[in-house]
Amino acid sequence: MNIIRENIVDRPTVSVAMAVYNGEAYLREQIDSIINQLESDDELIISYNKGTDDSLTIITEYQKVDDRITIVECGENGVISNFENAIRHCKKDIIFLSDQDDVWIENKINKILSYFNNSVIGCVTHKATLVNENLEPIDNHSSVSKKIISIRPLNIIIKNQVQGCCMAFRKEYVKYILPIPRKMPMHDSWIGLRISQRSKVILIPDELILYRQHDNNVTSRNHQKVPKMIYDRLQLISCIFRG
Repeated sequence: MNIIRENIVDRPTVSVAMAVYNGEAYLREQIDSIINQLESDDELIISYNKGTDDSLTIITEYQKVDDRITIVECGENGVISNFENAIRHCKKDIIFLSDQDDVWIENKINKILSYFNNSVIGCVTHKATLVNENLEPIDNHSSVSKKIISIRPLNIIIKNQVQGCCMAFRKEYVKYILPIPRKMPMHDSWIGLRISQRSKVILIPDELILYRQHDNNVTSRNHQKVPKMIYDRLQLISCIFRG
């Protein structure tokens, strides 16, 4: 696929939507890696599910010294509702999704924004470097392809190639994304599919985050069993027809 990436023209504003729940162990590293890339007109929206650790103390400390940070409490438990709450409060042009325990590579935001110079692109997703809790690289089975891939709805239904923590999309598509059906196995496939029905979704080969694997991950890198994969895809199709 031929997409020419140019310098950013009239840089769009950025919202980062982060979902937090019992994330105190790695929160500071992740927030630091994000806010160092934000411009003065950008924002970091942190949706907080009440937990049992000091996550709220940490994010409140950051909010007190950086007015680009907004904390919004999520009254409904679960990762889907937590991300939905964060997205709902985003006000800027391009929305980036963020987990609470990764680390963003320097200049990730600007690299992604450059692709949005192309008005036909509605969503950009990228690859990640798999690391352990100490940010040391571990076995990575991601494709070695260096091509930009155009992701179509059928690609997402058959084998989801859009990973939430690696996604950025135009705010104009939020009205098609929300609300996220609670029967969905995860928010990323729903978001990618809804946008791909209306615009172009691309996967770029750059590894722009350190994707941390540890004992408390909400998602696992292990392959799902076939019955669960089939069930999840049927749920996705069912939600599309109802939506």
